[in-house]
Amino acid sequence: MKPRTKRLIAILGGLAALGAATALVLSAFQENLVFFFTPTQVAANEAPKGRLFRIGGMVERCSLKRDGVEVRFVVTDTAAPLVSNTVAKSVSSLFVKLIQCFPKGPSAFDHQVAVCVAHAQDITGHAITGERVCFVSGGEGLFLPAISPIVIPGQTTWPAISILPAPPISGPNNVCAFTDINGNTAVEVAESDAVTVNVMAFFVDEGLSRSVHVTFPITAPTAAVSGPVAASTTNPSVTNPTHPVVVNTGTGTTTTVPSSNVDRTVKIRHRITLARLNGKVLKVKLTGPKGNANLAIGYLSHAKKVGTLIRVVPANKVVKLKLNVPKGIQKLRLSVMPS
Repeated sequence: MKPRTKRLIAILGGLAALGAATALVLSAFQENLVFFFTPTQVAANEAPKGRLFRIGGMVERCSLKRDGVEVRFVVTDTAAPLVSNTVAKSVSSLFVKLIQCFPKGPSAFDHQVAVCVAHAQDITGHAITGERVCFVSGGEGLFLPAISPIVIPGQTTWPAISILPAPPISGPNNVCAFTDINGNTAVEVAESDAVTVNVMAFFVDEGLSRSVHVTFPITAPTAAVSGPVAASTTNPSVTNPTHPVVVNTGTGTTTTVPSSNVDRTVKIRHRITLARLNGKVLKVKLTGPKGNANLAIGYLSHAKKVGTLIRVVPANKVVKLKLNVPKGIQKLRLSVMPS
């Protein structure tokens, strides 16, 4: 056989093999190709019947409802919302952001000072070190500077907490610190009057808030609040559902603390009814009861938060806020914080 013929046969064989491989890839691709149907198509009976299919759309805002391991939500393509079937899922996340307050000591003088601890751990249960946490109150209570580790007497859950000062946020009556190697930081709050103070821990990096009501004089620990609103100690007729939260506090072993994350006496009472940015001036209006409200302004770049500013804004009037917006910021995210 001539060399030219051999080369031709080899080329034809290679092309045949390449064609067969391409056919197999296309066949496999066709078998694994997933077609999505929008909620509008499902409502119009255009989806296949008698077999499973996938819905393509978006989860409607504020529609996610959890009941134990069951999750229910609404899928929509903005035309025809469709309530999904119940999704059952076992949640194994150990993510915790909480705040808990203790009396500083056993004496009557110590009962005028509350030691409030903020704890941060990730979904694996490991401590989040170096997270900036800012403690904020509504005006009552005096934050005391700490120059040495804070030790909480009469308990074994929280070890000595190293205080690593952090830059404060722009706003009144706040103090900030970084979490230590155990994911903990703390602040001492002094109040000599018999009043209730709402102490908030604002986890700046993620924009999460945890708040607790502390009644002075404080004689017993509050609940460890792992939800977004405050645990009330002032209204005994209000039942706060509690559940244990597993925390790795740095004492050597994990422990559980009783946690309250629902309090129907604490609500976001103001809503944003106007927000308009003109250059560096933000025109905003909060509608709600008379008084002031805390407005959190998040700076976002490529959907990543790079900073947060908290301003006290009077309700029911248009207010102009002059902002020093950093370079590279693409949008602002506004939210009203509990106060």
